[in-house]
Amino acid sequence: MDVRYFLGANSASGFFSYYDQLLPEKRLLRIIKGGAGCGKSTLMKKVAARAEQLGLRVERILCSSDPDSLDGVAIPEVGYALVDGTAPHVVEPSLCGCREAYLDLGAGYDLGRLPACEHILRELQAANQACYPRATACLRAAAALEGGASLGVGIPAPWACQSAEGFAAAGVALLSALPGTQVLAFGAETPDGEALMNTARALLAPEFGPLVREQLADGRPFAAARAVAAQCLYPPAGEILASPNNNLGVEYCKAILAQNSHLVPLPLPRLGAAHGADAPAGGFASASYIRACLLRGDWAEAARWLPAPALARYQAAAGDGQMTDPAAFSVAVLSRLRAREDFSRVRGAGEGLDRRLAAAVHDAPSLTSLYERMKTKRYAHARLRRLVLDAALGYDDQLPALPPYLHVWGAAPGGMALLKGAALPAGASMARLEAQSPACRTAAQAHSAACDLAALCRCRPAPMGLAYTQPMVRGNTDGS
Repeated sequence: MDVRYFLGANSASGFFSYYDQLLPEKRLLRIIKGGAGCGKSTLMKKVAARAEQLGLRVERILCSSDPDSLDGVAIPEVGYALVDGTAPHVVEPSLCGCREAYLDLGAGYDLGRLPACEHILRELQAANQACYPRATACLRAAAALEGGASLGVGIPAPWACQSAEGFAAAGVALLSALPGTQVLAFGAETPDGEALMNTARALLAPEFGPLVREQLADGRPFAAARAVAAQCLYPPAGEILASPNNNLGVEYCKAILAQNSHLVPLPLPRLGAAHGADAPAGGFASASYIRACLLRGDWAEAARWLPAPALARYQAAAGDGQMTDPAAFSVAVLSRLRAREDFSRVRGAGEGLDRRLAAAVHDAPSLTSLYERMKTKRYAHARLRRLVLDAALGYDDQLPALPPYLHVWGAAPGGMALLKGAALPAGASMARLEAQSPACRTAAQAHSAACDLAALCRCRPAPMGLAYTQPMVRGNTDGS
């Protein structure tokens, strides 16, 4: 019987491996080490063929990147196995020399001739590594489609990293451009659509601006001044705006009204821990708490709050170096800020914040220190973080007010129909969208700048240009 299977997979979150489960099953395990092209798969194919000639049952473990290659061979009758122990499915002995031992094929390298080929090998290696981030993004999109999504449209980075007001306005603009989309669903602490719409109407009222300025003049932070001013016009607004998800929901409603959108808001009750909570509650943990678990590698605690498939994806992503390296991000952002002399045109840098940022950048050794030097009672920490990121990415007042295109990253057959009659240019090719208008070009380049920074700051840095090379994922009629 010809037995073939995989022990690893390139998943939506990176490489996922079961190779560690091979060790306890075999009495004798030889772990092959050596670089690409040294003959690991060829050796295993020959061992498998010879074992079959001797009448032994052979299990072939296929390479997840190339099923025509082997990553392992197991011969159960004699308890023997050969396995490729190199990245991304690194295998190491539990007690070297007893049941497991290394087999180093790198010993066969021609060290006299290989150095002359170094530049060619580096180019090939870089080209191979560049494929993995694109494949990972495709798999992530496929996972969303398998979960029931019909269409995946991305909010470009310049709007995804804006305040709740800017983020909501961008989301409403994109969904409103799809004539077949009727409802906008979101979570809220107060799942009362009418109350949220009334609060949004208060924020859009002509009297609201002067009321906010009065509160700011009294020394209140902006969020508090906004809530008090809105409460003067609609009494429940103060309590509604005290909750973070309500705030975003109100901004969705405000954008629907301001853009005269056909969308109908559908608030759903938010359950469990509050937004940003540093401890679980009500059977749920906040995303901030879960992210903290992932960053410190506390997989046991993360497993309490994540579905098993999601946890496996995050573990695979961490193993594949896809997580952001906070130290690398800090250095990359600070280096960009130190290269600038003028912050006056940075988006949101009014009211003296440009000078405050310039002074802080001069001495800050880290992003944490930079935020501490910039903090003030009037401005929330989140606003300062957004300002810093905008400055690092070069986002200024020349960006369009709203996204000028629909960038599709995935679609099921039913989802493609949603694009018919779209009010904005739509497609999966960023290069084609970029060519539609000057506004599209500005937005596409700004989005690509964010993707390039993110790729650089991964634990295993990825190449530039991924925003332009990522293909769209198409779902089948059966949802796969």
